[in-house]
Amino acid sequence: MKLRSLLLFGLILFSAMAVTAQPKEDSTKKYKQLEELFRLIKLEEACQVTVQQAADQLIAQNEALQSKRPEIESFYVKHLGFEYMKGVMGKLYLAQFSDSEIKELIRFYKTPAGKKFATASNTITAEAYKIYSSNLEANQKELQDLINQPNQ
Repeated sequence: MKLRSLLLFGLILFSAMAVTAQPKEDSTKKYKQLEELFRLIKLEEACQVTVQQAADQLIAQNEALQSKRPEIESFYVKHLGFEYMKGVMGKLYLAQFSDSEIKELIRFYKTPAGKKFATASNTITAEAYKIYSSNLEANQKELQDLINQPNQ
């Protein structure tokens, strides 16, 4: 009787392990696909550009911070860097795209047009960010005046 109970318990435990192993295996496969996609879209490079631009913008607003550039960059790497963003982006991609769609994206980014898009989109985004920041900085007084106006 004890042997039968032990065998039954072992069978149940083995079944439970097999059931829980499948999602982990699927999850690992999905994250491997995302790592490949992120490599193809040059997410790490985009994060490096973002960190650099954020540090540049902060220091441009206060030149005295230039002496703290390494610490500032370290802060931005921690909060905007690739290691942080790949987790964030992974969750976002998994919520928006099915496995087959992620595979299609990988196929696209391996094509010449996909490679060009990955490179150009980072450049376009970086340039747009500079223009956006410059425009906001140039019009900061207008925003401040708007904020300071009494409510009507």
